[in-house]
Amino acid sequence: MKKSLSHSLTQYYPFAGRLHSPISPYTQCNDEGVVFVEAKHVSQMNMSQHVSEDDDIVCQLFVDGLSWWQHSPNKRTDLLGVQVNHFACGGIAVAVAMSHLIGDGCTFGSLMSHWASVARYGSLDHKDVLPYKPHFIQVQPTTDFHGPPPQASVFYTGCVNHVTRKFVFPNSKLSDLKNKVLETAEGGSTLSINKPTRVEPQTAVGNLGTCVFVTTKHESEASLNVLVSRIQKQKMEIEGVKSMQLASERIDSAMSRLSKEEGLEDYKCFLCSSLCGFPFDKVDFGWGNPAVASITFRPTKRIGSLLMDTPSEDGIEAWVTLEKEDMERFQNDKELISFCQN
Repeated sequence: MKKSLSHSLTQYYPFAGRLHSPISPYTQCNDEGVVFVEAKHVSQMNMSQHVSEDDDIVCQLFVDGLSWWQHSPNKRTDLLGVQVNHFACGGIAVAVAMSHLIGDGCTFGSLMSHWASVARYGSLDHKDVLPYKPHFIQVQPTTDFHGPPPQASVFYTGCVNHVTRKFVFPNSKLSDLKNKVLETAEGGSTLSINKPTRVEPQTAVGNLGTCVFVTTKHESEASLNVLVSRIQKQKMEIEGVKSMQLASERIDSAMSRLSKEEGLEDYKCFLCSSLCGFPFDKVDFGWGNPAVASITFRPTKRIGSLLMDTPSEDGIEAWVTLEKEDMERFQNDKELISFCQN
């Protein structure tokens, strides 16, 4: 695996470099390599437990404890850490940590798929090796980089007493949900809604982020068709953002507008991300597809949700984190339950 990773890194060369500084927006391609460790565990592999359900187990699988929420940008400048775990039963777990400063879920999926294909076929030259040829966002070295403005702190407030639950939405129910949104919008409403989709991933490698804020002040603004319409409108406005400067300017502008809102300190920000359509459950190093593919996310302790394809690809898993009292109301909502798998 180590040799195939070194071959793959010739295509994904920035990952073998280092950050110029812990908060720099660019990497130094100095070929120092990645952290790679093989570990043996005397314990048996427990396939009945989702790895996101136990923080201690997750931490042991990662090299130097580098599960992503512990990869502090203030302490490290390396970008990728790999630990291959061999269990007493013969099972193998590959834990990979990538700095969020260099890539996102799409980047991670691209790298893993390419690395696995090189491992299966032995070289970059084999005709069946995935020809990704990633496109990297080019950034000129600069010290003119700043983090989120002070107003952004409202979006990083954690839960006091958080609870995480998994909700499964079958494809048939998702189709019903999409139709309901469209029918509501067409029933005399002035809202404009295109066909709702799960996710629209891109092929670029990097992590150029901007923001989409949809605020609600009244219950009528929280209806599903209104939220979908506003999110789509915001998305259309950011399609032209293709540089760090434009992304930064958009975030600053949005934060400036929010800072003028009354009662900003009482806002609850619901962070939502999706890994649907990404190939994590098909990363085959030559042993076949993984029995379990997962991502660590629970320890963030921020209210929000993470969407993933079900292992059989017949629906979506929504891992939702809320305050305990809010979760009680959420999981007993009759409309929500009607779209979930029984």
